[in-house]
Amino acid sequence: MLFDNAMNKELQSFSRNIAAQLLLGGTGLLCLYRADTKLDSTWYQFNGLYIVGLLLLLWSIYLAASNAAILNNDYRDYLWRQGEKFDRIRLMRYHIKEDNHLIDISKTFKGLKTTVLIKFRLEGACILLIWFLFAFVYILGIIIIFVQQTKVFGF
Repeated sequence: MLFDNAMNKELQSFSRNIAAQLLLGGTGLLCLYRADTKLDSTWYQFNGLYIVGLLLLLWSIYLAASNAAILNNDYRDYLWRQGEKFDRIRLMRYHIKEDNHLIDISKTFKGLKTTVLIKFRLEGACILLIWFLFAFVYILGIIIIFVQQTKVFGF
């Protein structure tokens, strides 16, 4: 694998969380769609479906944003572990993990072999690719789950 064992576990939990977020978002869209298309619904059913749909959709968006922030923190901790591994932490201005940004941590890797630097840059590029593609996968996944649920329930 590209990363160490701890970072691979974090990436696996990130992907498991995506599945739950897509299911919640798709179900929320289904509730909103059902509220709009159900002709014989009472005021109580209509408002109930809208409230549940909005809550599920907003909860899914909140989970997606927090999942991306957690991935950022996990990558920062990964860089910190790599910095400890190469004993470059003494070069940093701040020695507290929470105060360091990714740029500050990556500056400590100057003077290493080119292959190690390329490996760190490749790992950073993979994380950036995951962050950018996450929004597209999230929106597309919610729409696909919504369409599948409408076919299953016959709406």
